Amino acid sequence: MPADQIPTDLAAEMPRLRRRLAQAVDHLPDEQREVFLLRQLGGLSFREIGVAVDAPENTVKSRMRYALEKLRQELADLRPKGEDGEVTSECEEGLAHG
Repeated sequence: MPADQIPTDLAAEMPRLRRRLAQAVDHLPDEQREVFLLRQLGGLSFREIGVAVDAPENTVKSRMRYALEKLRQELADLRPKGEDGEVTSECEEGLAHG
C-alpha cells in the first residue's frame, strides 16, 4: 500500500508496531533470528541462507517456521479480528507467507 494511502490512525501506530516487532524478533533464539533476518531483510533464498549459516536447507526452513510461529504468538494481540472475534483470513494468509 503506498504511503499516501495508509490511514492516519495506522500511520500514527507505526512507530509502536515497529518497536513491538523489533522486540519480538530480539526474543527469538539466535538461530531463528538469524534465518528470519537473512530471509526478510536480506532477501536471501533458503538455499543461500543454508550456505551462509552452514546448515542444510531443510534445517533453515524449519528454523524459519519456528521463528514465524513464535512471532505469531508474541504479536497475536496485534492481529485484526473479524466481527466474530476470529482472526481474519487475510491476516492468516499474510502470516502464512511470512
